[in-house]
Amino acid sequence: MDKLVNEYFIDIENKKTRIVEWGDKSKKTIFCIHGLGSTALSFIEIGEILRNKYHIISLDLPGFGKSSPFINYEDYHIPNLVNWIDKIVSKLGFKEFYLLSHSWGAQIALFFLRSYPEKVIKMLMLDGGYHIHKIYHEYNNKNNLPLSNEQEEIEFYIDDFDNYIFPTLGKFMESERSAYSK
Repeated sequence: MDKLVNEYFIDIENKKTRIVEWGDKSKKTIFCIHGLGSTALSFIEIGEILRNKYHIISLDLPGFGKSSPFINYEDYHIPNLVNWIDKIVSKLGFKEFYLLSHSWGAQIALFFLRSYPEKVIKMLMLDGGYHIHKIYHEYNNKNNLPLSNEQEEIEFYIDDFDNYIFPTLGKFMESERSAYSK
């Protein structure tokens, strides 16, 4: 496998942010947002495969990989992350792009699309976009459905993460088939 086309750092809000780039800047751009616990290199295979057809940009979110962390916990809230990503997009000079995201990055991408729809040509979410917190509460409140409190939500995710274990690949596939129509 060839080496990365380009790895560099930009400064956003006095924070060092790593950018990894593949392909020719004259081609259409795919902007990638990684998931929780990952880095820009989560998209290395896609970058290597598509670099002759697209310009692929991937970044390390704050506190991940080689990017500086935010100081305040509140800075990691989705609206702030969306604004921070838009500053990166603006600094890199992208007017529009394809948005590719994974897991927690897909959740961020949904909010980015909502805030800046004119910038996103199309979006692809890989295994994500399902942690809905505020939207879930707004929807339930609007439709007179029961609201969960923060503790119930925490318990749901602990149970979901701790008990998502299968004895065999076959049992996992069986569970996935029953949960999803496609």
